[in-house]
Formats: sequence, structure tokens, C-alpha cells
Amino acid sequence: LGEVRAIELQVVGAQLQAENITTLADYRQKGPKEKLVARSLENVIEDCGTANEAAARTVLFLLTNENGTRPLKSREDLETDLVDLGLTADINKLDLVLDVLVGSGLLFLVPENPDDRYQLVHDYLVSFIRQQQAELIAALEQEREQDQKQDSAAFRPAAIAPNGYLGLPSPDQLLKPHQASAIVAPLKLALIVFLAALIVAILTLDLNPAP
Repeated sequence: LGEVRAIELQVVGAQLQAENITTLADYRQKGPKEKLVARSLENVIEDCGTANEAAARTVLFLLTNENGTRPLKSREDLETDLVDLGLTADINKLDLVLDVLVGSGLLFLVPENPDDRYQLVHDYLVSFIRQQQAELIAALEQEREQDQKQDSAAFRPAAIAPNGYLGLPSPDQLLKPHQASAIVAPLKLALIVFLAALIVAILTLDLNPAP
């Protein structure tokens, strides 16, 4: 026979009562125990309120580790984690979410100096939480990486353009070839005429010096 954990009895027993499962037939229809545990977690998350459900899911995930353990974290630790995930809007929901999760029995509140810390009540819950929230956290991390790439691109120095200016197009790039030729040709002619006139004036001065 498999071992029955006390936390399983607590969580599953509470869910049996919540769903009014009183017979073996009911249990077989609505179970097994893994589904009951998952629904129990969902019920607690819903108790946080619709506007706070995403924050509650994130907090539960942040109180787990990949190796299946339950890290002790202070409120400040959780706030830092939320900032790292780009979820600064959830910080003002943190106190309410923590109060509900502690009140439900899912979290321990461990009094410590200088800051109290929070921890899941049992390692048994870690795998359920990580399975449920893995997709949400993966999406958040992907969104954060995309934001970081966009920020990096926004501050990247402009490349030196062929015309020697930073990111500034040349007249030929702004205009179609026939339009550029129509504008540039008269300008070149005017410049030649101006230079010719300037040379004539200088020569005239040399030939006729002032008295």
C-alpha cells in the first residue's frame, strides 16, 4: 500500500467535504485524489478574487523550486521576484494574496527577525503547483525576454551610413533616381558658374591692382 501523507488527508478531506463527496462512487467519478488536490488549489486561488487570481498563481509558483523544495521567502523577496518578472502591478495585491493563502492553510507564516517569511506547507504540493502554473510563468518569462530585446534595440547606436552621417539618408535615397538627377544637375551647373565668376573676379583684381 502507498503511504498516505497528512497533508493529503487535510487537502483531499477538505475537498471531499466541499464537493459533498460521500460515497465511493462519487469519489471514483470526481477523483482521483490528484484531481481533488488540483481543484482544492484552484478554489483557494479563486478565493483571492478574480482580479488577484493571476497574482496568487504567481506567488504560489515563486514559493517552489525546480528541485521540488519549498523555499522560505519574505514579502520583500516575493516583491523582488515580481519585479524581475515584470509584474510590478501585482505588488499592491501581494498582502491580500498572502493573507488568503495563509488563512487557507496552504502557506506557513514563519515569524522571523527582521522580516516574517512564507513557505508552502508541504513538498507534496510543489509538483501540483509547478504543473499548474508552469505555462503561465513560461509565458511571462518569454514576454520579459522580448521586452529586454526591444529595449536593447531601442538604445543601439545608429550605424554609420555610406554618406558619413549617423542614420541620415542621402538625397539619392530620399528621391527616385530621375528626381534626384533633375535636382542635382542644375545645382552642379550653378556651382560651376559661381566658381567661374569667382575666378574671373580674382584674375581681374590681380591684373588691375588698386592704386
